[in-house]
Amino acid sequence: MMEISGNEIKNAEKKLSEMLGYFEATPPHDVATTALIEQLGTSLLMVQFVKDPSNAIVETDRTEIFKAVNEVIINTETCMRAERGLL
Repeated sequence: MMEISGNEIKNAEKKLSEMLGYFEATPPHDVATTALIEQLGTSLLMVQFVKDPSNAIVETDRTEIFKAVNEVIINTETCMRAERGLL
């Protein structure tokens, strides 16, 4: 089981905020883009939940949540590279 550092949480929160801002500001919003915006928003809420020490969740759950968020970040970065023709 890995322990999540405060720096990892800050980085994830920053990346998700930037991605969310990018897709919200880039119309038109088709169904896929709208779904991606919703997924990024949900992931950002999950990071904020993990970050808050007053939330009584066990470290295993915290780690699993963070793994899921990282997967969203990686998939979105891949999508953004493909959109820009960098793949």
